[in-house]
Amino acid sequence: MPHRWSTADQAALTSAIDAGDHASIVRLARIRADLTQTALARRFGCHPSMVSRIEGRQRVLRDASELRRLAGLLGLPAAAFGLQDRPASQQFPPTSPRVCSSPAEENDMRRRTFLVATGLLGSGVAAGSAAGAEPDPAALLARNLEPVLLGPAAATGPSTVAALRRHLSAARAAFDRADYLSLARDLPRLARTTEATQAVAGGGHDVAAQVYTLITRALIKLPASGLEWISADRASRAAARAGDPLLLAEAERIKASVCRRGKQHDTAQKLVLAAVDHLDTGRRAHPHHLALHSVLMCTAGYGAARAGDRDLALDLLADASRTADRLADHHALHGPLTANITSHQVSALYVLGDPAAALHYARSAGPFTGTSTERQGRYLVDLALAHHALDRPGPAYNALREAELRAPGEVHTRATARSLIRSLRENRGTSLPGIDQLAARAHVA
Repeated sequence: MPHRWSTADQAALTSAIDAGDHASIVRLARIRADLTQTALARRFGCHPSMVSRIEGRQRVLRDASELRRLAGLLGLPAAAFGLQDRPASQQFPPTSPRVCSSPAEENDMRRRTFLVATGLLGSGVAAGSAAGAEPDPAALLARNLEPVLLGPAAATGPSTVAALRRHLSAARAAFDRADYLSLARDLPRLARTTEATQAVAGGGHDVAAQVYTLITRALIKLPASGLEWISADRASRAAARAGDPLLLAEAERIKASVCRRGKQHDTAQKLVLAAVDHLDTGRRAHPHHLALHSVLMCTAGYGAARAGDRDLALDLLADASRTADRLADHHALHGPLTANITSHQVSALYVLGDPAAALHYARSAGPFTGTSTERQGRYLVDLALAHHALDRPGPAYNALREAELRAPGEVHTRATARSLIRSLRENRGTSLPGIDQLAARAHVA
């Protein structure tokens, strides 16, 4: 007997779309369309077990073209899966790279959709994104961190080092999933508590180094304000007091990134090379030393690209790749390192003025896997920049929307993404449906 679609069913589909719950969307829309799993699989061109795994959250679809085709089969607009309904003239080329993440990361992503269920299920009225009502994460980060870095020390009680480490772990997880609103709330309190703990107990220097490094990484996403110089200096000082070579190297790497933003390219490269000296990369090197060496070479390669030295940039990135290859058996390290190298290679080629090569490299590298939500967002924004540099506003916009689907906080916070959105919105020669709404969600005036 055909399923009778009720108001409760409609409400459930509405909630699933609002939550970005693809498994429930597929299951409910399939039932609404009066399709069995076998029938949907036949139309989609896969085994019925794949539909069962999708609905059971054991398989997550990432490819935008597959999601669009599935939406069509289920009688849904692509927006139900958080994708733009775009004309064929603005389709991604079939060789565009895909960005993937683990199912666990998928559950952590708070992706937005751009039509409410009334629009999808009959009224035809589009609604504004809930994200449009969110505070501006960039403004909150700057406003909340400024008194921590410039003002007098607040009266905050100390904590235990173990508790500080737990709070630091939570803050790093928020950064990795590009949840900058949480960081704007939690980082200032963590920094003040860490300072108080150091003053009273004389410990926690390693936590302080990591807290200020994290603060600097967040501030680098915003327009330059000078605050990043202060936090980078505090990270270096705390790392020196802690005496941990890994913390020292990472703090110097972040300071180099700040110098590079200030166009002090020579100083930045000196800092990165000095950071390498803190690490042991010999035959019996610890895997974490090798991993950070690869990251440092990526930073140095991107810095060389910013300075306009193509040969040095590519040599340093090749060095990063060789080091990562030494960790091929350490899967927890090798996957993120490979993604990091791909991301930096694309960024370097773009800033060297060769966006076509950047996109070609991205396609040849294959799916972008095994890394954080934050890195996925950065990578997709960089692809959007490359498309834009080639005067391809449609693909640039699609890459931005894909970035927002996977890492909304990155698009809504990062100054580079906001600038690109502004540029696309002002390009009235191309129709980009939803660009004004995207600008509103990203707080682009």
